[in-house]
Amino acid sequence: MYPEECCGALLGAKDRVERLIRLANSSETDRRRRYRIDPAELLDATQQARKLGMDVLTVYHSHPDSEAYFSPEDAANACPWYRYLVVAVRDGQIRAAKSYQWDAARGSYVECEFKIESPASAE
Repeated sequence: MYPEECCGALLGAKDRVERLIRLANSSETDRRRRYRIDPAELLDATQQARKLGMDVLTVYHSHPDSEAYFSPEDAANACPWYRYLVVAVRDGQIRAAKSYQWDAARGSYVECEFKIESPASAE
């Protein structure tokens, strides 16, 4: 956690996130500037999602004391079937977030729209 990069998976169905799973940053280098998700841990998150009738929709990570951009290193280590959410954190507080997905026509990751909604009121 802050000031290190955090990471995890957002689970849901049909582009609606229902659950967040925190995953360990297993980077063996500077965790303030790098993250790594153990593939076995991501597989476990996928299995948890399936048991709940969901999928891993998005992989997220933070950029401590930096901006919410998809770096060349992020792209080099990404899987094209996931969307990615990059969260800018300054002084331990979320300041911005941007979502990215693979664009096969461009051969690169591009920023994509995402929307945060408040949960419906319980009646």
